[in-house]
Amino acid sequence: MRALMHRHRELCARAVDPLEIAAGLEAHGVTDRTAARFRHRDVFSLAEELYARVPR
Repeated sequence: MRALMHRHRELCARAVDPLEIAAGLEAHGVTDRTAARFRHRDVFSLAEELYARVPR
């Protein structure tokens, strides 16, 4: 998870909600299959965790 957060840290830091992160992840080729490797059911669930982990 840390590597994913680091790779997309700017996206996560400037996002106004998890949906913005999900869109950015998908634009960078992250799929539901990728999300499953992080134990999430889909990109939206993964984006919610990333959004929650970034300090605001």
